[in-house]
Amino acid sequence: MNEGVSPQLGLSMILLKVFLLALSEYLALILLFP
Repeated sequence: MNEGVSPQLGLSMILLKVFLLALSEYLALILLFP
C-alpha cells in the first residue's frame, strides 16, 4: 500500500467522527428545544 494514503484516511475518519458528533448534537438541540 502507498504510505501517503494512511494518514489521509485517518484524517478523513477523524473529520467524519467530528461531523457526526456535531450533527447529533445539532439534532438533539432541535428535538429538545423546538
